[in-house]
Parts: sequence; C-alpha cells; structure tokens
Amino acid sequence: MRRQTATLAYIEQRRRLILEKINSSRPLAGIIEEITELVSCKLKGAPCWCQISGGAQLGNCPPKINAFRVVQAEIPARSGPPLGAIFAGLDPLTKPCAVESEALAMATALAALAIETQRLYSDLLHRSEFDQLTNTHNRFSLDKHLDDLIAGARNAASIFGLVYVDLDRFKQINDLYGHHVGDRYLQEVALRMKKQLRSGDILARVGGDEFAALLPVVRSRVDVKEIALRLEQCFDEPVTVEDVTLHGSASVGIAVYPEDASNKDLLFRVADSAMYEAKNHKRRIEIALDCEPESESAQKD
Repeated sequence: MRRQTATLAYIEQRRRLILEKINSSRPLAGIIEEITELVSCKLKGAPCWCQISGGAQLGNCPPKINAFRVVQAEIPARSGPPLGAIFAGLDPLTKPCAVESEALAMATALAALAIETQRLYSDLLHRSEFDQLTNTHNRFSLDKHLDDLIAGARNAASIFGLVYVDLDRFKQINDLYGHHVGDRYLQEVALRMKKQLRSGDILARVGGDEFAALLPVVRSRVDVKEIALRLEQCFDEPVTVEDVTLHGSASVGIAVYPEDASNKDLLFRVADSAMYEAKNHKRRIEIALDCEPESESAQKD
C-alpha cells in the first residue's frame, strides 16, 4: 500500500510539473514526451507514444509493434477533428483493465491542453508581429528587426537598406469603391511586393497605405535602388478586384545604414523624406502636363 501511495504521489507530482510547463509555453515536443513517459510509469513501464495529427510521432514506439497489445485513445480538440492519438503497448497476455483507460484519459487531456495552448500562443505571437490584412510584418515587428539589424551591422561593420513605399491615391480607391475593394487592393499589392523581395528581406505595413522593406544583405546603395525600383514597377500592371480595374502606383524612398543615418528614427526619417520628395515630383509632373499650352492653331482661333 505504501508503494502504491508513493507511486500515485509521484505521478501526481509529475502531472503538476507538466501542467506548469504547459502554462509556461515550453517546447511542445518535450511536453508530449513527458506525457508519454508519465503513461509508461502508470502502466508499469509499458512503451507509450503519441502521434500528432499532421505532425511528429513522439515517445517510445517499439520497433516490433505486433508483439504488443496496443491500446489507444484520441486526443480531443475543442472543435474539429482529433489532434492526434496516444498509444500504449501492453503484454498481449494481459486483459484490458481500468488503469489503462485512466492512464490514457489523463494523457489525452494533458496532450490536448498542451497542443491547443501551443497553437493559441503561436497564433497570438503571429498576431502581435504581423498585419492581419496583408500578412506582412507590422510596425512593432519592423522596429524589432531594425534594432537587430543595427546591432548586427555595428558589430560586423556592414550595411543594409530601408525602402519606404507609399501608395499613390489610395484614398480615392476607398472613396470610390469602398473599403472592401481597398482592402483587397492592399492584399494584392502586398503580395506583388513580396514577390519582388528576396527570401531574407522583410516587408512590413507601417500605416494604412504605407509599407517598408528591410534589406539586410546589400553590397551598395545601387542594390537598394534596384530593389526599390522593382517595388515601384510592380504597380505597372493594373489590379482587378471584383470586376473593378485599378491602375495604381507608388512612391518610394530609400535610406542606407550607416551612410544616411546611424540610428533607427533618423533612418526612417531619411527614407520617408525621400519618398515624399518622389511623390511631390510626380505631382509637379502631373500639374505640368495638365497645364500644357494649347496648340498654336487653337491659340490663333
């Protein structure tokens, strides 16, 4: 009786430790492995393993599984299909008993809590760093990456580029066609800009119609200008949203660290000023074209 009491106390202690690790967002694989070890302890050393739906197999799955009487229990989800299953390999000469069901029920409850807590944490982390409309980084995430880049560039005496992108006349799209079309337009142009960037580059939405691209690996200002031009030219083709054809454009400005600025705020300011200069230049050209003098024959008349 003392041995049974000690075993139950040990199992309860390990269960509490697992719950603490779930609440502290420890790596999911390690938690699942501890859950299978707990089942094995409760079942007197029987091998136990877990198969996560669409994921890894964790725990101690014996190579000759046919030599065991295998019992299993699905890991329930709050909604949708099961999250996976917990298995235990038992002596084929033994008969099913209540302890097996209790051990698997405990394991599936812990595993369900661990998996759904991890997924919730991952979702919250993604929401905290990504813009939900365009699935690009948000301003908070951009600031973190920029701080890291500045620290790394100082240590390595390297350079990197920042491109600021402002969509031209985006307010008119919202006013004429509604915010739904405007949102779809933002999603499409964000996707186009992503395709113009390299795998290590970072695109972020920093305002309603403003984006920024971080270019960690560049050799010179020429590289930054080349990518900025690609971003600007990806608006050349019209965007079709729900039978509405939108002819968009964007103004871009660049800054190179540390040539233009050695801190984050000033770097943004330089790129932002260059972008507004490009936008004002476009406006001056448009005004000049609208104010062109009439033809000589029209003037004579």
